[in-house]
Amino acid sequence: MDKNKIVAYSLLSHINNNGEIVKDLIDVFVPLVKRAISIMNSEGVFKGKNISEIQSKLDTLYKLDIPISVLRIVLNRIAQSINKDGKVSFTIYKDDAYAIQNYTFTEFDELIKNKEIEIRRLENLFKEFGKLNDKDVPDTTSIFEFIQKNKLSLSRYLSSKNPELHEKDFSLEARFVEYFKNIPQVYDNIRNIYLGSIISSYLEYQTNPIKGDLELLFDTNFIISLIDLNTPESTHTCNMLLDIAKGQGYKLFVLDITLEEVESLLRKKAEHYDQTFLQKKIDPEDIYNACDRRKLNKTDVERYADNIEEKLLEKGILKIPNSEKFRNQAKLSKEYDFLKKKRNSSFAALHDATALYYVRDKRGRKIKEFEKVNCWFVNNTSTVYTNHDNGYNKNEKEFQNETIKAEDFLNVLWISNPNITKKISNNELAEIGITRLISCTINESLPKSTIIKQLDENISKYA
Repeated sequence: MDKNKIVAYSLLSHINNNGEIVKDLIDVFVPLVKRAISIMNSEGVFKGKNISEIQSKLDTLYKLDIPISVLRIVLNRIAQSINKDGKVSFTIYKDDAYAIQNYTFTEFDELIKNKEIEIRRLENLFKEFGKLNDKDVPDTTSIFEFIQKNKLSLSRYLSSKNPELHEKDFSLEARFVEYFKNIPQVYDNIRNIYLGSIISSYLEYQTNPIKGDLELLFDTNFIISLIDLNTPESTHTCNMLLDIAKGQGYKLFVLDITLEEVESLLRKKAEHYDQTFLQKKIDPEDIYNACDRRKLNKTDVERYADNIEEKLLEKGILKIPNSEKFRNQAKLSKEYDFLKKKRNSSFAALHDATALYYVRDKRGRKIKEFEKVNCWFVNNTSTVYTNHDNGYNKNEKEFQNETIKAEDFLNVLWISNPNITKKISNNELAEIGITRLISCTINESLPKSTIIKQLDENISKYA
């Protein structure tokens, strides 16, 4: 991963966290562009035929592909701010030609040197961490690839470029970040790089705020997290999304088949409650682990199963009572055939396929632009990339998928609406994303749930 891009992420986070009150996220990019203009002027560039030349310089300095439409807005704001008292230092013409005269901007030079030192320190720490874990670390920048994974996931929703998401074992990187979470001198740098990567996604999101008759349909794993039967972090994320979605005017729903799946899952967990040991200890996202953490017994789990619809109603989530039409469509679909190979039961596959057909029915057509989507199937899955690499619509990657992860949806809402920062701070947004990255990555490296279950059964049998 290019070091200039990592430095740019740190700078964007610093500007966003420490600068004056900004009108929108475009203002966060102003200092970076000012510095580029200043450097061009110092190199003897006094005019140009097109601002694409400035765009090229920005790419060289920061490895950020700033669209011309966004760059034009930034440059006009810069011209308005620096051309005062009859002194003209920078001019943008109607045909996008430009002129620079005696303009210097050195405010960030020292900061950039400090950021470069911080990045080298992180790389050295990661290398030493690898040695302590008997792992060779040939590429120390992989820690930054791990940190920006959520940015790549967001790009699948916000960008027409649709980058490929490659599967890679980031378990060492995840453990490294987890290890340093309680050491502010290191973790603050990690969090800033993460936040900067999310801010950079704004460059791909040249749209208006989302409007219209909007719906969110919640998946089983989201519901389980919402009622605090997953990790505390997942519960916090899902409840925060719920709160923000209500404020944005979203209607909140759950299918009757989802309630069936939730109730069935909870009753199975209650049935085998006394025969489990490893699942409580190994998988932090397992219901048994939440029971262990919250001191819940078998009866408590059964009570959740009995009252799940009422609990969701209290949170403003309504049941869609008759999904038979969509179940019938799902049963005959290629999605169902594919999901049967991926899910742990035919019913789980039918459930997911049913939700996909409900969302498609609500949308009415295939949609390319995120802000035109009026309905999402929201999950809180531990699988790192399920939303696009699903195996049944690979030829339609230019269209928006039906599903979205809770943390991705939070990020998009935060990018698209500055008012949301009143409900979720920068650090809180970064904390949610990083914690989820760690959780998903480590969960991927755990033994399969079927193996853990077999071990539990053997322990119970031969105890």
